[in-house]
Amino acid sequence: MLCRVADDLYWTARYVERGIAVSRLIDVTRHLELDVGTEVSDFWGPLVGAIGLSAEDVSFFLLSDEKNPDSLVSSVRHARELARGIRESISSEMWEELNTLYQSLALPGAQRRAQGDSLSFQRLVRERLGLDEDKFMLTFQSRFGVAEWLTPYTAETVKALAQRGIKNLAVVMPGFTADCLETLEEIAVENAEIFRHNGGENFAALPCLNDSDAGMTVIHHVATRELAGWV
Repeated sequence: MLCRVADDLYWTARYVERGIAVSRLIDVTRHLELDVGTEVSDFWGPLVGAIGLSAEDVSFFLLSDEKNPDSLVSSVRHARELARGIRESISSEMWEELNTLYQSLALPGAQRRAQGDSLSFQRLVRERLGLDEDKFMLTFQSRFGVAEWLTPYTAETVKALAQRGIKNLAVVMPGFTADCLETLEEIAVENAEIFRHNGGENFAALPCLNDSDAGMTVIHHVATRELAGWV
């Protein structure tokens, strides 16, 4: 047990050290660009030649590319995963710093992936229903804290639609398999009040699939797909 903890501590430190080295490399190179003001390739040339990428792509490769095991975000992710397994052996401050750093690095990429998936789903449903973009639009609800989340925000869109003279609005929430506080309170109550307060009349929050036959079919399908090869 002691050997495993010591090994995880060692590699946690090594991954953090690797992340620091990558971030310093990027920081120094960018400052050289700003100070001298020459072409990007003049400074990125050695790195570009080593990894076979264009000057425009090398920064992403070193900082945010999750497919690159040596990128900053990959190094911090590995360190966080190791630290999570030995939380009882490290200080709470160390865990909080690693976790916060990882979230700050990984969240923008996760937002872009979520936004891309959501837009594809919205476009598919809209085409199936035969509606244009003005009749069937996509907004994002799950805001938390002061950090910017995916836009357009649901509450702001609901308000703007009412102020434009839209009197009837129906909201569907495909991101939830079952109704919860967010759908029943934030959407069905708070957003309904925003809509009516700004001139809207009829607001309908369509229920989620919940425990209907269709809802159970979805859960069965997802569970069967994810457990394939395990059971």
